[in-house]
Amino acid sequence: MKPRDLVILGGSPGGLVVASVAAQLGLRVTLVEKSEQLGGELVHEIVLAMQTGAKIRDLSAAIHAYPTLAQIHRRAANTAYAHKLFSPGTRTLVKWLHRLWPS
Repeated sequence: MKPRDLVILGGSPGGLVVASVAAQLGLRVTLVEKSEQLGGELVHEIVLAMQTGAKIRDLSAAIHAYPTLAQIHRRAANTAYAHKLFSPGTRTLVKWLHRLWPS
């Protein structure tokens, strides 16, 4: 087995977020889960709808478990790219664009 920078025990939604962010930051990550399925109680609602024959309108009215798959991806992306989004160069660019096209 190759050396790893980080070993995460548990493939719950939180473990998936940590593994994703760590990998995007360049760490060599191993994720260990005792069950056959990652994500714990996380089930993508489209898969659930297809299996149950639910309509899209039923999904939009449903209360979703937190975090949803989309929120996990968003959280991982925000963590990985926050330093680039709020860098001094980005702030300067936004200020110049705002001067050119004021709201």
